[in-house]
Amino acid sequence: MGLNERTTFIRIRRHKNATELWYTYYLMSSSRSKIAQFLTGLHLPSLAAFFVLLTALDVVFRACYLDMDAAAAMTGSPFCFTLLWAALLTGIVCLLPDLARRIAMPLIALFWGLICLTHTAVRHLTGSFFSAADLFYADDGAKFFSSEYVVLPPALVAFCIAALCAVILMVIFLPKKPWKAGRAILAALLILAGVLGINQQNKLVMPEENTRMSWDVGTVDRDTDSYLYRDMSDPNRCMELAGSYQYLWRSILVSSGLEDAGRYGKMYEALDAWYAEKQKNPHRSNSYSGLLEGKNCFFILLESIDTWMLTEEYMPNLYALQQQSVDLTNHYSCLYITASTFNTEFIANTGQIPPSAGLPTDNYLENSFPMSLAKLFEAKGYTSRSFHAADPGVYNRAAIHKNLGFEEYYFYNSLNMEDYMLDSQLTRGFSLMTLKQPFFDFILTYSGHGPYTEAMANISGPHLEDAQAAVEAADVPADIKRNEEYVLAIAHAMETDTFVGSLMEKLEESGLAEDTALVFFTDHYCKYMSDTNVVMRLKGVSDMDNICHTPCFIWSAGLSPRKVTKVTSTMDIAPTMANLFSLDVDYAWYPGCDVFSSGGGKAVFRGGSWIDGQTYSAQPTAETLQLLELAGDVLRCDYFRSHAAQ
Repeated sequence: MGLNERTTFIRIRRHKNATELWYTYYLMSSSRSKIAQFLTGLHLPSLAAFFVLLTALDVVFRACYLDMDAAAAMTGSPFCFTLLWAALLTGIVCLLPDLARRIAMPLIALFWGLICLTHTAVRHLTGSFFSAADLFYADDGAKFFSSEYVVLPPALVAFCIAALCAVILMVIFLPKKPWKAGRAILAALLILAGVLGINQQNKLVMPEENTRMSWDVGTVDRDTDSYLYRDMSDPNRCMELAGSYQYLWRSILVSSGLEDAGRYGKMYEALDAWYAEKQKNPHRSNSYSGLLEGKNCFFILLESIDTWMLTEEYMPNLYALQQQSVDLTNHYSCLYITASTFNTEFIANTGQIPPSAGLPTDNYLENSFPMSLAKLFEAKGYTSRSFHAADPGVYNRAAIHKNLGFEEYYFYNSLNMEDYMLDSQLTRGFSLMTLKQPFFDFILTYSGHGPYTEAMANISGPHLEDAQAAVEAADVPADIKRNEEYVLAIAHAMETDTFVGSLMEKLEESGLAEDTALVFFTDHYCKYMSDTNVVMRLKGVSDMDNICHTPCFIWSAGLSPRKVTKVTSTMDIAPTMANLFSLDVDYAWYPGCDVFSSGGGKAVFRGGSWIDGQTYSAQPTAETLQLLELAGDVLRCDYFRSHAAQ
């Protein structure tokens, strides 16, 4: 008997149950081996790493761009949403076969990295994070896109690239293991946990009792964060509440209108009550009522002409008119959608406010707008037409303007312009503009548009020397004088000023100056400067609401010059025009107020923040939230076609 055999024999004799013990050990060893094989087949290390990476993408994005410390980024509802979405996406990846999983993991990482970078680029340009609603205008916006507008935090770019590289390396060195049925169980658990958890967290942030129109008109007392999250009216706050994953999902849901299905009845009821309440305080005649009745009108939207541009040295023609006008010195071009120019032209012409969550362009193309200025002037016997150098397909302007009541949309071709970017050539269409009288002509300028680079030398070139000399003599900080973008922006403004001078000359020559009023307003602050901080310094502001302070004034021969210090915004323009020209309209239809009436005096910004001349509040009130929601619902349900008296 050998040594090993003797040892085994002794062990068996010493332990009566030795056979049972060895058998048990064998079974345990075998079980551990099977468990190990099972776990290996699940690819837990790679799935865990992917989960952590997805979580880190959101946390680093918010900590980097929202200027939050790591602790703030790792707490509260946004982090809960992030963990749940990371679990859901990891579960989906877990469910895929080997090859599909290797493809899906880097694609998901790449997609979310690009989403984060898109958010930062859009935020820098517009002041708000990217929303799915922006896609409604993306095709037209892309026509004016320039790489000069893209400013990204280097740390975030580096992290996104590092994350993508990490995932690629992960899938390259991922061991090839056969797909195990147990992965389906793990995937199902992760997906189920993600879906149920997201739904539950969604209810915590937006309680069911706080759904649309569940409150009494005039007695709103709700949690503002819950409202903002539900309506997506403040993208920046919503990002803080939801994190990037849930934010995008909510953005898609709200922008698509899926949550509005079946709620139109409640919208109509709430709007009926709102308008009935407004009609209890009807518009009353004032000292400016009818002052411009019967006069021709040039209704002129100035592209990107900001307060710091409108000086005697930079824009002498426009400045002279401003000094002789009724000047709204506390006017704000409040921006509700990313398509900033379209935002202002729609509000100014209809008095209505587009929902911040966005609407398909069909709503502007097909809805009824009986209170639009073009239709009101037409009812007064005017000829209403619109003039803009850009192609009629941009923002579908030609069709939308026709729906608003304009007889015709004239663009560069019909105006005989050689270069559509040059505002000075707009007056080549002066005979068309004044062909039939009285006329209401809506004119959109272009030359103030950016980018302010050599790529737009066709605009800046003819005025560059004058701009350099004017800037050198101007009372601005030395570093701004050396800012090439600033000088070019002034040159762009000078081209628009040339148009204004030419228009006034032609009015004088044609004998129409005495019988014509000119209303000037700006579409948005000069957002095409690559450094928004420079614009804030020039305007003496520190936030993205007050930066919206823009020029707005009314000139007409015989109209006494006056500085109106009352706070006004774009939504006040239409009712003010109705009052000045004695247009027949129910003023209750307008969210804004006639400037010269006792009402109004407050500008309401996206998300419900507001300013009234004495106070600026970044926090919305029940009143401002109600205004934005109900005004947005007018467009959502086409209220004036179905419920308003025509």
